[in-house]
Amino acid sequence: MKIRAILLALTVCVGMNIPAVPAAADGEEYYEIEIDDTKQGWYRIASTGERTYYIDGEKARGLTEIEGRLFYFDENGVMLTDTWQKLGGDSYYFGKKGYALSGRQIIDGTDYIFGSDCILLRENRRTNIVKTSPAPYTYDDMSEDIEKLAKRYPELIEYGIIGVTADSRNIYDIVMGDPGADKQIVIQASCHAREYMTSLLVMEQLEYCLNGYYTDEYNGVLFKDLFDEYAIHIVPMLNPDGVTISQLGIDGINDETIREALPEMYENAVENGYTDYTEERYYQRWKANALGVDLNNNFNGRWETLNGAESPAGWSYKGEYPESEAESAAITSLIRGLSNPLTVVSYHATGSVLWWDYGQTGEFMERCTEQAELISSLTGYPLNPYSKSSAGGLSDWIIAEYYGDIVPETIEIGKGEAPMKMSEYRDIWKRNKDVIPALAYLYEYGETEE
Repeated sequence: MKIRAILLALTVCVGMNIPAVPAAADGEEYYEIEIDDTKQGWYRIASTGERTYYIDGEKARGLTEIEGRLFYFDENGVMLTDTWQKLGGDSYYFGKKGYALSGRQIIDGTDYIFGSDCILLRENRRTNIVKTSPAPYTYDDMSEDIEKLAKRYPELIEYGIIGVTADSRNIYDIVMGDPGADKQIVIQASCHAREYMTSLLVMEQLEYCLNGYYTDEYNGVLFKDLFDEYAIHIVPMLNPDGVTISQLGIDGINDETIREALPEMYENAVENGYTDYTEERYYQRWKANALGVDLNNNFNGRWETLNGAESPAGWSYKGEYPESEAESAAITSLIRGLSNPLTVVSYHATGSVLWWDYGQTGEFMERCTEQAELISSLTGYPLNPYSKSSAGGLSDWIIAEYYGDIVPETIEIGKGEAPMKMSEYRDIWKRNKDVIPALAYLYEYGETEE
């Protein structure tokens, strides 16, 4: 047996094919070991100082996994460092220690993002896809942004369609983090049509989290370390038909039968004293879906106690039965299909308040209070007291069906009349931008962790 060892702590057993050392880092030494004439493990080439690796007496060549890391060896078996390699259409960068890099890396002054498999994903550019403008944020804007975000961040999000509306618009569910995680957080917006600024808000929240996934922190914890533990479901526009009516009027509706029914709803509302708005203003203030059902009155949480419009209208008609609508059925089906939903946060407008007290008691009330106080500390929105008349909303359904399991919370943004003016948005954004990482942090490190 012949051994040339530089590190005194090394012990080699005679007759055993033991790799000399694992993948060595800078400052560590390499060994040249021959056991029964079969070389194993790392070697330094004495004449050049280059490094090589033997497997059963043969030099490694090409992409080679060693001790859970990827290295690249040229045709002479020499380990390459500080070099790009394109293999089968995928790009890798092998750093000064020889192994392929992952995560965020600055290489020659350029910011790159590599996946957990060390394949280059993209340059890390903080150019915003979701943009604010004086024009309303439409269903078409949102759909286009979802596709762009999924293309830019394929390793971080995926999206699906959880329902289709009466006017053939998709109800999207975007999942950030680990889709297979055993803990889920649900965020939904634009249940009420005229409150469509909430869709812009949650889409910008999503992009903020994606942009900072590998670089930004909340309370000293990287977004990645928070979000990788959760499947964060975002339903950015639960009521796209209603949003379209509020933004574009009846001309935005494609289905002729639905389009013809809307003026009849307006005339009925005037005749029954439900509104004194002009027809144009009535559509702008629309809350319901395209069939005239107020979705936040259509959930099975004390639904039978609701009184409002007795027929389809721009708001307050609860529908023929709970979850009669494609939109309400879509969100409840999503939640029922999750393995462990921890909280469902609903964005509404307006009021700049938090609805969180639905008559809970005991330990469950303590958990709900903890979350509400956290969101209040971020947004500055006060906690609204319990209302015995609360019924038919998504949070009411959660209390009725998942009492003690899922924490419901409703965040009301803004102060002006909905649809709100864009002049309010910047303040709303500053108050709400960290809601998603704050929720993940709370459930990962707070007392609500189960």
